[in-house]
Amino acid sequence: MNRSGVLLALLSSWAGARPAEITFTGRLERVGSASVSVRVAEGPLVHTTRGAATIDNYEIADQVEVTCIPIKAVYDAQAGLHYHLQLARIRLVRRALPEERAETIALLSWQRGENLLKLPAAPVPPPDASELERVRQVNLEYVAKRENFVADEIQKRYISQDSGKPWRLQDTIEAEIAFKDGQLTRQNIRRNGKPWPKPFHKLGGILIAGFGAQIKPLFDPACSVKINFAGRQEASGQPMLIYLFRSPAQGCFGEYTWNGNLYNPPRTGRVLVDPARGNTIRYEDEASGFPEKYGLERVIWVDSWDYVTIGQSSHLVPVARIGSSPRSAGQIVV
Repeated sequence: MNRSGVLLALLSSWAGARPAEITFTGRLERVGSASVSVRVAEGPLVHTTRGAATIDNYEIADQVEVTCIPIKAVYDAQAGLHYHLQLARIRLVRRALPEERAETIALLSWQRGENLLKLPAAPVPPPDASELERVRQVNLEYVAKRENFVADEIQKRYISQDSGKPWRLQDTIEAEIAFKDGQLTRQNIRRNGKPWPKPFHKLGGILIAGFGAQIKPLFDPACSVKINFAGRQEASGQPMLIYLFRSPAQGCFGEYTWNGNLYNPPRTGRVLVDPARGNTIRYEDEASGFPEKYGLERVIWVDSWDYVTIGQSSHLVPVARIGSSPRSAGQIVV
């Protein structure tokens, strides 16, 4: 199941009247003095308050079953998060596999904050400056020379009002898109099958403005983005190079607009790169650290590319984009 499917399945299980308990399984990533974070398989990172639950003898990346109860939102200023769940019980499903633990440690090494779980030093692969420079140049060249194309675009937005409410389809947005000389345009925009006469951004919310726009700020040497090689991993049956990145607030990735407010948050993420050609095949980005009253908790994007053969030539083209935006009031939109 893909990321959006897992997210929908998880929160759909919370549908109907506000439940007394919510149970799910995932990978234990962080235990703080007042909070716990568990990542659902191929899905979101779920944050809860600790409550009175006992958390002993657990290790990084252990697979656990977590039972929570919905609570009135509690804001953690240090973490920049609103908590809507409180941990009631936690049970070990199995210990983490070595590769699961190594991957989680590598990701956590880029994230600040308290963690009471034992975090052994991640084995750091020897840096290869020449390889990163090759990847940088390949991707910047790809952005500069992206081929012109036209395509039909479909965006579906789902919303859940809080952890005790069902998912519902908010709207379906269709458009004809054209990418020419590095610029994306849309025409014949339709919302729920009806023509949309206003500009695209007037649809509101977090919309997919353009695909792959983050590649240039990620690899541009003029931007203050820290990139680290994290090893190799197989994805979809193919070997990939893994790079982790971190960008400070007010960096090159640009601002989010929400309810008339502008903010350029810090980003963390990773990219999966084709080792043979150097192209980015998957991009994962999480923006967090929004001000308390801003209205958003995090904005998460996952972009994928693949090769297609047209005539006798191979072309790298965008395949899918999945986003989610947990909000301070408990809503989540995907």
